[in-house]
Amino acid sequence: MRSDLKGFALIEALVSVVLVAIGITAASVTLGAMSQAQFRLRQTQEMQRLAVRTLSDLIANGGITGGSRSDDGDYSSVGEPRYVWKAQESQAGIGNLDTIVVTVNQADDPQGRQVIVSSLYCRPPQPKTTGGTKP
Repeated sequence: MRSDLKGFALIEALVSVVLVAIGITAASVTLGAMSQAQFRLRQTQEMQRLAVRTLSDLIANGGITGGSRSDDGDYSSVGEPRYVWKAQESQAGIGNLDTIVVTVNQADDPQGRQVIVSSLYCRPPQPKTTGGTKP
């Protein structure tokens, strides 16, 4: 038998093929996980954008109207029926400051991932009535 032969034996070639297959499998699993993470990140960013928009609208319109301290709705009017929102308004305990909290969830998974934004809102002071008549 000659020991100076060069090249690959069949077993070496098979080991190489197995190692390459393991590497390709690991790479494809990693790419799949990265794709899912990117999808969840985009959903969270969209929910954050909608929550900030709703909070800004509520503040611009004078807080939650209709005598209630809470309100809710969805985003069908802006083409995003996948998400729903809920807003709570409560007194901050300082003068006429209120706290408004907006929570955005996925419509099909209300217990799943959610985004919460909040802000202080200064209610306009109520005019004082004196009980007298104006001249």
